[in-house]
Amino acid sequence: TCNDPDQEEEGNWVCVCAAPSTTQATMMAVTVCEYDECTNDKNTEICSAARPAQTCNDPDQEEEGNWVCVCAAPSMTPATMMAVTVCEYDECTNDKNTEICSAARPAQTCNDPDQEEEGNWVCVCAAPSTTQATMMAVTVCEYDECTNDKNTEICSAARPAQTCNDPDQ
Repeated sequence: TCNDPDQEEEGNWVCVCAAPSTTQATMMAVTVCEYDECTNDKNTEICSAARPAQTCNDPDQEEEGNWVCVCAAPSMTPATMMAVTVCEYDECTNDKNTEICSAARPAQTCNDPDQEEEGNWVCVCAAPSTTQATMMAVTVCEYDECTNDKNTEICSAARPAQTCNDPDQ
C-alpha cells in the first residue's frame, strides 16, 4: 500500500508491504517484502516451550514456512516449523575432549556413545585392546596377547601342547 506519513512535506511517501511484514521503501516500490516468522509469538513459543529450550530462527525472511527451532550451542540441531525432539551433540567434536584422548600415551580415540546425553564421552584404546575410560584418558591400554591367533597357535602347536597365558594384560 502507499502511505504519505507527512502530507505537508513533499517526497516522503512510502510503499509498505502487507502485514505481517513491516518492510517499506521511500518513493519507490519495495522489491522484497521480508517477514521474520520468529516475530510470531506462536512460533517462538513452540521453540521456547520445548525441552530442552530452543530458539526460533528464520533463515530466509523472503520465504514463508521455513522458520526453524534450533537447539542451543553446541548442538545446533534444527527442525523446520516444530521443536527439535532430541538435541544431539557429539562431545568428541569438542577439541578439548579429542585432545585429551589423542595426547595420551598410547594415543587413543574419542568416542561419544550416546549423543543425546552429556558427560559420557570416552577415550578408547586402539584395537585389539577394548579398554576405555569415561571423560579421561585410559592410563593403561590392556591387551591380552593371547587373543592374537599367531601367539595362541605357537603355544598349541608345541609338543606337549601348551596354553597361551598373558599375565600382564
